[in-house]
Amino acid sequence: IIQRDKLVEKAASTGAYLADKLKTFKDHPLVGDVRCLGLAGSLDFLRRSDSDAPLNDDADEIMSAVYDAVLERGVIVRPAGRSIVIAPPLITTLEEVDVICERVGLALDDVLASRP
Repeated sequence: IIQRDKLVEKAASTGAYLADKLKTFKDHPLVGDVRCLGLAGSLDFLRRSDSDAPLNDDADEIMSAVYDAVLERGVIVRPAGRSIVIAPPLITTLEEVDVICERVGLALDDVLASRP
């Protein structure tokens, strides 16, 4: 099935699309870094200065809040330290990537709005 349906090639192109979509969150006030590899990406919530010094000490707290907010929107992600990992199945469509990223964006905005 993997060879017949060309899932490896499909995952490569879908992964590039996912990376482009996730990189739009790099400038979000809660996000410190966006990393992507293949059909997986992560949002890290530790923000750093130009000299690589940490700018916030609440990255774990932010990750937990974003994780909960994303799950409430029906998107399954994995917590990993101070990051969330987004790793959809190989059969994910571009339209599904759009939905995933839209819901992640809404979760980020909701968490930001709820912070003091």
